[in-house]
Order: sequence, then C-alpha cells, then structure tokens
Amino acid sequence: MDQRDIDLLSSSKLKYFFKLLERTSYQAQQPWPMAALIAKGTKIIVCAPNKRKTHPESQVCKDFSFGFHKPGTHAEICCLLSLERDFSLRNHDLYVYRRRNNGAGLAKPCINCMNVILSSTQLRRIIWSTGNEETPYEMMRIY
Repeated sequence: MDQRDIDLLSSSKLKYFFKLLERTSYQAQQPWPMAALIAKGTKIIVCAPNKRKTHPESQVCKDFSFGFHKPGTHAEICCLLSLERDFSLRNHDLYVYRRRNNGAGLAKPCINCMNVILSSTQLRRIIWSTGNEETPYEMMRIY
C-alpha cells in the first residue's frame, strides 16, 4: 500500500462515499442491505444496491458476460451491469458497503464477484467496509 492508498483510507472523500452507500443500501432488498459505487477521483460514475442475497455459487455471476441483469445480483455486479459494455474502468475505484443495525458490516466482495471484477474490468482498487471501528475500511489494489 503506497501513501496515496493510506491517504484515501483517511480522507473525507471516502467518508462521503460510504455515507452515500449507506443511504443507497436502504434501497436494497431487505434484509441484505448492501450497496456499491464506482468512482473516478471524486466523480461518482454509478451507484447501486444489491437486488437480493444470493449464494456465491449462483448462476448470476456466470451470466455477467451476456450483459443483462438477472435477479439476485450482488451490488458490485449491479454497478458493472449499469455501465455501457465498452466503458473503460481504468483508474476507477469500486466501493462496497454493508449496512448493519449498529453501523457498517463486512462487505468484501464474494469470490464470484471478485473473479468477475478481476477478469472483466480494469478497476484500480476495491475498497469495502469492515464493520470494525478501528479499521473501518479495507482495500485491495488491482492495478
């Protein structure tokens, strides 16, 4: 993790993005309130809640390449499906948030979503809520 990553994790931009995601999570089908957004710098490109909870081995992520929305899609995939097929995600970041009764929860993308993200996008990094007060966010740098 370089200094830019460390600066991001303590920035007001990150707090603003996660506040927006918390609000968006209220649109998610209950009781699985999650939301994701894709941004480049301070510009939000797309923000979406999840459609409903799915098992990580479901058909949903396998259907991503066909470019149509299936019920049960996770928030990360909902964001990707909202974009034009030829939209370049180079230098963009993905933020993922899970709302719990007492605040944020762990929102690390599942293995299938992570596979889609790593194989089908050129995102720069993924940042997710942890539900831990001492380290409220974690990040994975991709490029």
